[in-house]
Amino acid sequence: SVMKKDIATSRIGRISSGTLGFIAPEIIKSQSYDEKCDLFSVGSILYFLMNGESLFCQKQAHEIYELIFDDKYIERKINTLMNLTKTSKDLLLKLLKVDA
Repeated sequence: SVMKKDIATSRIGRISSGTLGFIAPEIIKSQSYDEKCDLFSVGSILYFLMNGESLFCQKQAHEIYELIFDDKYIERKINTLMNLTKTSKDLLLKLLKVDA
């Protein structure tokens, strides 16, 4: 219906705000995005909770802007976590997959 379409369209945002390192690459690139970009944020928060530090710990803002799009960096950081099960690592890799 028309109402359903309007509701779905209103969920798409173009507001660029959030904490660098926790916001999705789509938001950083000022692309249209939907609720799926929240999965990247959930992955960043979960990484922090599981590891005790940010995925981009001790990085400067310009470095984070580059690394947030680098699947290899994210994969390497996750795979070097010794205290996590394979299932936990797989979950993080799926949540932090860069789609931008």
